[in-house]
Amino acid sequence: MENSKHATEQKPSEARDGYVESKAALAYECQTDSKGEGAREMMASERQPQSTENIDEIDGSCADRISLAAQGDHVTQTAGRTNDEDDEDEEEGDPVGSGDSEDAADNNSETSSDWDSGGSWKSDEYPALELNYEALKHIAEYYLPGNHGKCTDITSIGRGSYHEVRTLHFEDDWTCIGRFTRDKQENVAITESELATRDYVFKHTSIRVPQTYHVNLDPTNAVGASFVLMEHIEGHHLYKMWKALKTEYRLSVLAQIVDVLAQLAGLHFDKIGSLKPGGTVGPLQHPIIPYYEAGRGPYDTAQDYLLSFIPDDAVRQEAILALYPEVRSGVKRFMQSQADNATLHAPFHLIHGDFDAQNMLFIWESPTTQPRLSGIIDWDCTYSGTLYDLCEYPRFILDSDTDDLWYEENKVLRKEFVRMLAQKFRKGSLERHAVRESFRRKTYALRGFYNMFATRLWNRPDLELMMAKDYLEQLRGTASDMRPAYNGRHDYEPDSELESDDGGPTV
Repeated sequence: MENSKHATEQKPSEARDGYVESKAALAYECQTDSKGEGAREMMASERQPQSTENIDEIDGSCADRISLAAQGDHVTQTAGRTNDEDDEDEEEGDPVGSGDSEDAADNNSETSSDWDSGGSWKSDEYPALELNYEALKHIAEYYLPGNHGKCTDITSIGRGSYHEVRTLHFEDDWTCIGRFTRDKQENVAITESELATRDYVFKHTSIRVPQTYHVNLDPTNAVGASFVLMEHIEGHHLYKMWKALKTEYRLSVLAQIVDVLAQLAGLHFDKIGSLKPGGTVGPLQHPIIPYYEAGRGPYDTAQDYLLSFIPDDAVRQEAILALYPEVRSGVKRFMQSQADNATLHAPFHLIHGDFDAQNMLFIWESPTTQPRLSGIIDWDCTYSGTLYDLCEYPRFILDSDTDDLWYEENKVLRKEFVRMLAQKFRKGSLERHAVRESFRRKTYALRGFYNMFATRLWNRPDLELMMAKDYLEQLRGTASDMRPAYNGRHDYEPDSELESDDGGPTV
């Protein structure tokens, strides 16, 4: 794809043979995004404790179980917001059901006074798009694969902070997804890298990703926004069904997730950055990089990658910038102490930018059958990075003080997750040993750095300064309460099974 803000209009190649298109499919990337100048503080997802003791006794369809499990388990992300009470449901609703999709744009009106003379949006949220459906229908009928007849209807699925999502319906009941960018100034390199990444994953793995049908990245086009038309993949978000699954099915789901990670681990790169067309590594596209920068890097080492998040010209308050020299020195000392840690050095591997339950689609046909993975979505801001960063527990098997009912089961699931991932590599191999080392060596020095400097733009200067000082105290070893690698649980202790191995590497 050319690096241009103008349309890329090509006749699409045929989608993967055997793909099932379905109105029951989930929306693509309807969750909250966090990229560009409008990125704001990413708040932690709040999962309310939910008793599920009767789920396995329910007589009913998988949809009934998913509906029950999803109650009290709504994932809220607040990028692009300033007040929690202003947040609305940014998911698309139950993908299998009545099809009652509300246009979220009607629920959050804005006034013209929020625009500045340059046409940028002053509030924490971009305005709802006004799309030209007739132009969109014409483009869809001409450019999409196959002969599906006329585009008969376009329905709104939902809206995230940076995208709106529509389903396009055709005469033969075929559907596809349209994703429309709300930020008129978003750097096109973000979408170009996402498309290049999906294409690379499609060609080099068996991971199912949405196929791209048509792209137009010119925000002034006839439709009214830059957009991508892509395949409609069948399935449910994993987070909507997770609590309805018995342990056996959860282990099956984790095994399929492990297979995805193992395939990503098998993709090797010599630099850290985001993919360009053809699979070469280019500048890093990251949520906190301002829209006016065409990415940063690429980087030869993990240390260079980390230091890129704390540059001298960072848009931070002066009190934070004053701490940067010591933070940089602390990061360098830590990385020097990890010289023997192969998990932090090349070769680098492909890391999904948001590998969480809202981006994993599963089909669950019957309560008596195991769910099967139907696709992985939301590949924007994917990058090549260290094995240490690739080998992470899924968030939904980490412990939380707000959900202590799951402590024992989560421990079992984490143990099996590590075991299954390690066993994707030959016994006694350096790769298998490195996978286990990635989990053994988790430390707040790195995870705290990412949380503080590399995953959010803070909108609370006082909180930002407090957290930055706390991180420095942790690096110095002078904090009164040293933080563990994972801090969702106040009495966290590393899993004891991480001390085991299968004999170590054969060199």
